[in-house]
Amino acid sequence: MNIWYKITSLIIFVCFLYSKTTDDSLPSLHVDKTKGEILIDGHLDDTGWNGTAKAEGFVEVTPGENIPAIVETHAFVTYDENHLYVSFKAFDDPENIRANVSKRDNMYRDDFCGILLDTYGDANRAYQFMVNPIGIQGDGQQIGDDEDESFDMIFESAAMITDQGYQVEMAIPFSSIRFPKQDVQDWRITFFRALPRDDFRRQLVWTKIDRNNPCKLCQLGYLTGIEGIKAKRSIEFLPSIVGTQSAHLDSNDVFHNEDINSDLAVGIKIPIGETTTIEVAINPDFSQVEADVTQFDVNSQFALSYPERRPFFNEGSDLFNAGGHPYMPNIKPVYTRSINDPSLAVKVLGRIGKTDYGLISAVDEETGIIVPFEDWSSIVSVGESNVNIFRLKHSLPNSSYIGGVITDKRYAGGSGTNVGTDGVYYINQNWIFNWQAFASITTEPNDKSLTENIDNVKFGADSLTSDFDGEYFTGHQYFFQLNRNTRNSFLNLFTAEKSPTFRLDTGFLRQNHQRNLGMTYAHVWYPKTDAIEDINLSFGTGRVWNYDQEVKEKWFYSGLDLDLKGRMSVNISYFPTSESYLDSMFTGLQHLMYNLRKNFSEKFTMGFSGSMANSIIRYIDPPEKGKTRSYNIWMSFKPTDKLNFRPSINYNEAQFLDNDSYYYKGQRFRLYSTYQFNQFLSLRFIVQYFYQEDFIYEEVSKSFDIHPLLSYQPNPFTIFYIGSSHDYDEGPDGYESFDMFHNNRQIFLKFQYLFQTQ
Repeated sequence: MNIWYKITSLIIFVCFLYSKTTDDSLPSLHVDKTKGEILIDGHLDDTGWNGTAKAEGFVEVTPGENIPAIVETHAFVTYDENHLYVSFKAFDDPENIRANVSKRDNMYRDDFCGILLDTYGDANRAYQFMVNPIGIQGDGQQIGDDEDESFDMIFESAAMITDQGYQVEMAIPFSSIRFPKQDVQDWRITFFRALPRDDFRRQLVWTKIDRNNPCKLCQLGYLTGIEGIKAKRSIEFLPSIVGTQSAHLDSNDVFHNEDINSDLAVGIKIPIGETTTIEVAINPDFSQVEADVTQFDVNSQFALSYPERRPFFNEGSDLFNAGGHPYMPNIKPVYTRSINDPSLAVKVLGRIGKTDYGLISAVDEETGIIVPFEDWSSIVSVGESNVNIFRLKHSLPNSSYIGGVITDKRYAGGSGTNVGTDGVYYINQNWIFNWQAFASITTEPNDKSLTENIDNVKFGADSLTSDFDGEYFTGHQYFFQLNRNTRNSFLNLFTAEKSPTFRLDTGFLRQNHQRNLGMTYAHVWYPKTDAIEDINLSFGTGRVWNYDQEVKEKWFYSGLDLDLKGRMSVNISYFPTSESYLDSMFTGLQHLMYNLRKNFSEKFTMGFSGSMANSIIRYIDPPEKGKTRSYNIWMSFKPTDKLNFRPSINYNEAQFLDNDSYYYKGQRFRLYSTYQFNQFLSLRFIVQYFYQEDFIYEEVSKSFDIHPLLSYQPNPFTIFYIGSSHDYDEGPDGYESFDMFHNNRQIFLKFQYLFQTQ
């Protein structure tokens, strides 16, 4: 802990030595208050648009590099006491415009116009507002160089196609965004336009993008002149009612209905001042309307991670996200899906100066704890828990920040507490430093029955056991990464450590007891040809040790990525490794992965991916080396502007190394189809079939699921759902039976309405 304090103090000191400089080469737009009324209807003839600030001179930044745009775009900005108004005139041949009727946030294959708005000017976060040619909205936020499309805001918009192209109008309430409490606002902004065509998908931007500068938000233009505005934030009251009826196949093979259940949930969001909100959810409905994709898990030694789609946790996700990259050994200290079924949840979000803060507290009725070890992890059900998460994030200039996290979970007489720091620091334009450092304090429940399904494992120099027997221990983790990012190259150096006693009850931790050291390098070419957009060649190498100084893994990586004309991409990578698993060293492991994606037209896109490998077959005793293969074919087919089909087929198998026998085979078919009646009303239909056969233990897992859903959603928070789920599982004859039985059914209805006070 003492060394962490010294390191963190040094980081803070160095970061604060850095001062912000203004780039005078970036464009600036002075905005005047509107002198008339503006009606959001797609027409730009209102008096309020007369004499407004105008942005023009858009350039193509993708695939071209700051070259003149092939079409002209004009953007206009003004404001009043309550709204920021933005409009576009997007000139084009109307025959070339792509616009489909879709749900909100589902228009990214179309033409659209939008803005990036950084209200604090520190390049850490920017709001994103977009509208397609027929008025379909999209929004989100840009956090550094990452996009968060799950973030929702309420704003008004309209659009129309004309004989000269299309026009867009937006009215963005100041109550939907956060900005400094000061009389004169100095914001950062850029305007952009997506131009999808058969050859390339072009991106047009008001401000030039220097590819030698990895900080894209640092290159936004300046928006000045906004004065005397306040965020007139309202109290939001969000009641909802959920009704369900379940039915199941009982032990006598009789299918019967259960009683109808109804639950009333209440959510309320209260503004405190101009920068803080408190949100309380009582008996919230946190069910997943979007069905998770079934994952193959026969040969997985780790707990599986699933994406977060629940709206309560999506707001503030940029703040609570403090790491966790799938290809890096950093951790994810806050994994909100570890809060499974809360009866009460409270969230506080706010900002003081340049420091964002957030708090999540919840009473979780059904809690699962990930218990990690050196070679595997498991989930233990512990019943009810109390969860508290506190987060601080202080913004520094040019997309840098320093943060802190405290998490605590209390369950079954035990507890898990974590405290740590993380951050990103731009040393200069091209060199970037990332870090994490966390400590954990764990008190196990004194109840061995909770861990009866976990083999008795000793850890912590053999002084501790995997049983929940009331033991107390501490652990630590750190991750340091140094990147050099230029126009044509990317260098990544990293080191990490997770002690054998490190736990992360509120996060997602696959394994501990390891030390990592590695590097990756990539070089990008942008050939000036009509056939190739870019070529990316990459390689990397690294080693993993355990705390006993034993080499656990030696790896090498090489990859080739091509973006081609005709909106086609090709990815090939080769990954040879050696790995020690359960005290056995496996050499000659290798993994070849490939991916092909082709956008044939506005209506049809298709992709194919797969892998061939010599891998460790981990689930048998003793483990051994075998051949694994997987294939995935997917497509998106849109026969009309309202109907969309997205089928996918995935196949997975493992075969003995020296003969034609199999360890397991599996396949998954998923059809996701939607019909969009208008931008608010849609019908969704999911069909999912899963089959997995284990030849070693003579077990079959199979399921067939159907999920129809009719939804009406006039804004991100007012919703009406009526749908059902139907589960068909394997028959009573077990392994020899391939019959499917309708085992479970649920019909559900949900109505949720957002009330706002003025």
